[in-house]
Amino acid sequence: MLSIAALGATNYHVRLAQEEYYDPQRAGERLGFFLGRGAELLGLQGTVSKDQFKSLMRGIHPETNVPLRKTSGKRTADAARDLTLSAPKSWSVILGATKDPRIREKTEGAFDRSIRWAAGRIEEASFTRVGKSSRLVPAKPVISCFIHTSSRALDHDPQWHAHLVVKNVGVREDGLTGAILSRPYYVRKMAWGALFRCDMAYELQQAFPGIEFRRTKTGVEIAGVPHSLLHHFSKRRREIEAEVGDPDKATAIDKAKACLKTRRSKQLPPPLAELRTRWRQEARQFGFGQREITHLLRRRPARHVDKSEVLQQAFDTAITRLTQRQSHFDELEMVRYAADWATGRGVQGQEVVDHVARELRRSPTIVYLGELRGRPRYSTKEVLKQEGKLLETAEKMAARPSHRVTFARLVLRASLETAPAIRRWLTLQSDRTLTADQRKAIKFVAQRSGRLAVLAAGAGTAKLETLSRLGQFYRATGNSVLAVAPNARAARRLNEEADLSATTLATLLHLADRDRSPVAAAKHAAKQLVREAAGRYIGLFPFKRRPLLTPNTVLLVDAAQRISSQDMAKLLAHAKRAGSKLVLAGNTDGLQAVERGVPFASLVRRLPCARLTETVRPRNREDVQNIERVTAGEAKAALEDLARRRRLHVAASRESAIERLLAEWKRSGGIDNAKDHLIIVSSQQEARQVNNRASEIRRAGQKGHRRITKDESIILASGEKIHVGDRILCTRNSRRYGVQRGSLGTLLGVSRRLNSIQIELDGGDRVTLPLVAYPHVTRGYAQTMWHAGPAPHAYLLLGGGYEDRQAAVVKFSRAAETTRVYVDRDSAGPELAELSRQLSHDRTKTLATDVQRPAHSPQQERS
Repeated sequence: MLSIAALGATNYHVRLAQEEYYDPQRAGERLGFFLGRGAELLGLQGTVSKDQFKSLMRGIHPETNVPLRKTSGKRTADAARDLTLSAPKSWSVILGATKDPRIREKTEGAFDRSIRWAAGRIEEASFTRVGKSSRLVPAKPVISCFIHTSSRALDHDPQWHAHLVVKNVGVREDGLTGAILSRPYYVRKMAWGALFRCDMAYELQQAFPGIEFRRTKTGVEIAGVPHSLLHHFSKRRREIEAEVGDPDKATAIDKAKACLKTRRSKQLPPPLAELRTRWRQEARQFGFGQREITHLLRRRPARHVDKSEVLQQAFDTAITRLTQRQSHFDELEMVRYAADWATGRGVQGQEVVDHVARELRRSPTIVYLGELRGRPRYSTKEVLKQEGKLLETAEKMAARPSHRVTFARLVLRASLETAPAIRRWLTLQSDRTLTADQRKAIKFVAQRSGRLAVLAAGAGTAKLETLSRLGQFYRATGNSVLAVAPNARAARRLNEEADLSATTLATLLHLADRDRSPVAAAKHAAKQLVREAAGRYIGLFPFKRRPLLTPNTVLLVDAAQRISSQDMAKLLAHAKRAGSKLVLAGNTDGLQAVERGVPFASLVRRLPCARLTETVRPRNREDVQNIERVTAGEAKAALEDLARRRRLHVAASRESAIERLLAEWKRSGGIDNAKDHLIIVSSQQEARQVNNRASEIRRAGQKGHRRITKDESIILASGEKIHVGDRILCTRNSRRYGVQRGSLGTLLGVSRRLNSIQIELDGGDRVTLPLVAYPHVTRGYAQTMWHAGPAPHAYLLLGGGYEDRQAAVVKFSRAAETTRVYVDRDSAGPELAELSRQLSHDRTKTLATDVQRPAHSPQQERS
């Protein structure tokens, strides 16, 4: 594991220098020492003294007092970078529990060699800026290493880790010095962590031939060390997991904040000899003594390893993993995933680096695309072939006119049902319920587009209303209209707000791929009968031999920017084969697909398209301008505007920001009308925290009016206690109970005897959910952006997790009337600099084809 933290010249680590790092009373602990070429060029070797450490942190030579950078002697938050390298827990347990000095010497030697490999990589990625042009010149950083043996937990569990403190001082070969550019460290962080783990496993295999490893969720551990013992010695990890709740759903930022929140001040641990005695005693209680350790490390001879085969498999596995999520990649990403797979398989980290570099240049399946943001990008022939076929199919469909709405066709299909649609068509140009952009877009899609029509809609431009009108006109001409969305929540919005028969993309592709032969029909009927006999209430649904897509079908696709390349290729192929009309509507600045590629943005650039740019929601002009600013990457201006109107609140801590948010939420009517007062947070962890507090506030507000009985609450399987009147969120689809993922409602009643709850959904329906069969409910006062829909008032808790420009556009466009923002001081940074940087960070995905051959935007047809 590798973590990076910025160190200030007067902060915690400098104060800690005299308390822990250099305390001569720490029996058995190694003192800090200089590492690498940079220290040698300054004449610094051996043990690091307190005065040397402080001087280097201030940017001053400890012997000659010569300034080493421009900011020497000044208070700065960028005095050094602490790169912390941690050994696997099983490694630390063996080091702490063994009595054999030879095992300890070999194991510590393997750890030290891995650290030196890591230091060498740091030196290779270190640069200083020179001259007015800020030319980058290689430099050797000054590194001091501190090896610690125990964790922060109160019981000081065994945890071997090394702090490589890289001072903000680089020494060039000509002897000149300057500040180090730190960005390359963060860019390489994940790759370096994977290589460090690979090096540790390799060095341990060299020291103990025949040792075996096992793979876990947290990495590679030494096989044979009891899992219960690892859990026992992981008190610090358990503290962090208890703080974040579900570690599988928590983001890296959630875990980092939980780590800081639960961090105790470092206290002087007992002498290492005393700790080792206690560690051995505790390990023996789990049946892991010296005999087991000796047997584990010497139980069989080393196995033969075909390194060339292992390296090639690592390379192929890395390609497979990368191309599942992205269309193109760089060398560092390849190194990261290849090293992850190669760990414990008998190869060294540097061998992985060399093999990846060699294969990227000579592999017949790899294609060099060019540079993107100054870094070479690669893809595979298979990805390029699929994208080329996708774009070719899209261009052919867009060039072939079909399914046009004309007055003659409307008259031929005229009836009482179609009369409103005909009237709206005739009065379309004068319809003031639509914006000018909407009228032009409807005309373009209905009359001048081909079998593929593209509708690019900005945030808050009433895209659903446009799709609803298109659906009315196409139905009036006798077409079968089917709306499609990438997830169940978006499909439900199409059903409820746009009055369209909607389904999810996964369901559509599944039904379109279905085998419709008589044999398949018989198999389906037999399967349904068996499931019905087994008591599974699913109904005897008939096998539909009639194709779902026909030449008369019009597909209206919402949120098309969240469709991956693989699914878009399938969708285009099915629509082309059936002769159907396909309308793709989406926001190129909105949330994107998790899987590979975002072809919608490329189609918007390549094909004639209609555009919706006039914002309808929110109604406040200042908020409309803020959405435009965030979309353009100017988050700082949007935040300053909110602060000027007192809609932005910066609190001293995260907890204070949450309390301020809930106080405003309560005062504005959130207790009585939670549906109209939406709270949007950054992570599931914060959603649970805010939901708990909101529920407490609501109940406290009711106690003065009526008595709350114990029959008005029930405990869920997750341990969460919900009360009558709480806002409820459903997190799974269930056709049987009539709810979908993202369904919101109010808890009407509970039955402890039947272990069930009754909810009134926001649409007005009432459903009863037995918690044994459907435990997928939680409170819904606060939601993440993935679940949040539009509401009159939005309260945004920013800075606590996943933030970027795409997420910010979604959050800022949710409110129809007022948007309020809350953030803690650490997340905001000085003068909102850190929050502005996060909200302006662009994570737009691109196709490999666009990187290889950048598409020049054609003259877009604006209608």
